[in-house]
Amino acid sequence: MKNITFPELLAFADRNPDGFTIDKYGKVITKGVAIAVTNGQNDFNKMTPIEVYLAVRQSDELVFGGWRDKDGKYYIDAVHIAPYMNAHAIRFAQMHSQKAVFNITTSETIETN
Repeated sequence: MKNITFPELLAFADRNPDGFTIDKYGKVITKGVAIAVTNGQNDFNKMTPIEVYLAVRQSDELVFGGWRDKDGKYYIDAVHIAPYMNAHAIRFAQMHSQKAVFNITTSETIETN
């Protein structure tokens, strides 16, 4: 299977302004809990979008997560998908300094503190 290219990732983000979660092949993730990992975020100047792209391409465990904050800024992060919303998912998010996770299955943002 062919990896999504960086221009294809950016085009996908443009077509999905409300957010998305896809794997490195461009397949949409429809279940689970998206948790951004500390070393895979392009928010707060931690990583550039191309660095996030390269991190996900080199991983068998990370996927792309796009989201818009309350101020309208759009981000693309490397995220881990937990299978269920449970205490383990919250602890994992807290270990990665996440204020919230996104439950893809229910389309809910859940605060972790």
